[in-house]
Amino acid sequence: MTAYDKLLLLPFFQGIDRKELEDIASRIRLDFQKYNEGERIVRANDRCKTLMLLMEGRMLSEGKSADCRYSIQEYMEAPCVIEPERLFGLQQYMEREYQALSKCVVLKLQKDDVLRLCAESLVFEINVLNTISTISQRDKTSFWRTPPISIPHKIATFVANRCVRPAGEKILRIRLTDLGKAIGEARINVSHTIHTLEQQGLLSFSRQTITIYHLEKLLLIDD
Repeated sequence: MTAYDKLLLLPFFQGIDRKELEDIASRIRLDFQKYNEGERIVRANDRCKTLMLLMEGRMLSEGKSADCRYSIQEYMEAPCVIEPERLFGLQQYMEREYQALSKCVVLKLQKDDVLRLCAESLVFEINVLNTISTISQRDKTSFWRTPPISIPHKIATFVANRCVRPAGEKILRIRLTDLGKAIGEARINVSHTIHTLEQQGLLSFSRQTITIYHLEKLLLIDD
């Protein structure tokens, strides 16, 4: 696939025909940056100066709690956009850290170029508004859902509410005591549930690390 074909797969460029995309590319700065395996792409709390789009490769995203008592890691594959909601608004700093798990290519668009594209392309502007609105609505909706009752569902919801994508493999690093406090359950009950879920093949637990193989399956557990 060419760079143009990959761009058209990203949410910001969907609906734009190739001719218009080529015209856009001739008028803005397309800054493609390469990262080797293990290299850090973004640090948490970095100033968000550009719109970043993962064009090739696979990366690890990690978010940490404010008190650094726990962290959640998840895998992201190209093509995808990296925290577009952080480009504007009150908090223009990256929330998570991103590390390359393979050779990665990231396209960075300067903020003024994003604004220029919004002004010149209605489709691009609508795509930007739809993406940012969807992220905002998803976060707001989570507060109005019926609270989970069972411990497995509480654990799954705790993780899902802190992930970029509520599906796929997630790695939660946390003490069971802290997890129990976070979901309102005694440590012994959390420990029993974790071992039961491990026996069912839904996750693994070792050294304060819970690896959930498919978060979407854990979320389907009935209360």
